[in-house]
Amino acid sequence: MARSRRSVLASLAAAAGLSGCSGVVERLPDDGSALEERVRTAAEAAGDQVDGRDPPTEPFDEATRERASETGRQIRDSVVVLETDRRRGTGWAVGDGQIVTNAHVVLGAPSMSVETFDETTGTAERVGYYEDMRPDLALLETDVSVPTLSLGDSADLEYGDPLITVGHPGRLGKWLITLGRFYRRPRGIDWLLSTVPVQQGNSGGPLVTLDGDVVGVVSGSTTGGDRPDFSKNDTAFTELPETEGETTAVPEGTLEESLSEWR
Repeated sequence: MARSRRSVLASLAAAAGLSGCSGVVERLPDDGSALEERVRTAAEAAGDQVDGRDPPTEPFDEATRERASETGRQIRDSVVVLETDRRRGTGWAVGDGQIVTNAHVVLGAPSMSVETFDETTGTAERVGYYEDMRPDLALLETDVSVPTLSLGDSADLEYGDPLITVGHPGRLGKWLITLGRFYRRPRGIDWLLSTVPVQQGNSGGPLVTLDGDVVGVVSGSTTGGDRPDFSKNDTAFTELPETEGETTAVPEGTLEESLSEWR
């Protein structure tokens, strides 16, 4: 599908994603508070267009928690830390030597350092991204090898379906597995909304079903405070300190369109 599919509000979706990368907002050319207000207004307008259901809050049974933890452990070898001296984000392998992340993670950074779960390090070069963050996606090529994740179909998601991500939320650590539920896909904004807990640093991470298929790229997160380091924990967290609101993600269909332009 052509780029015309992207919503006129996609720029606001991208702006929301800016809060998901550690230390990015204060370095934007525009005023961050003004951007956040525009995003809130757009999100509220989108919320008025759905059926009025609240975000799903049903607790997870032990079997689902165990499966989420298992899936998270399986996919985290494909998830990397992307970092410069001023910011950190998350990426994941979509092909041999190819890493997906958010456009706002790579803004002003044509190259970034890469760290894998087994602590292999290398570099990644930006080969495709949208400077206007419409959509908030980027592709990098790297000299490190990590397993590729498969893409699923977000159209198959139903309200309340379990979803996970693996990423590097702020000061909480690296390769944290978090578990939540699919909420909705609001009209007018190219988002998937879920209750998967994320914070600064999760930007660019994969939004994954319990089968291990990627259905989105995490783009929005909330800010947390100083907390203990939970790096490489083997269980799936269902909440993180000081998180609020919903997590936004760019759908995998939009990612596929972008990859067809860059490859």
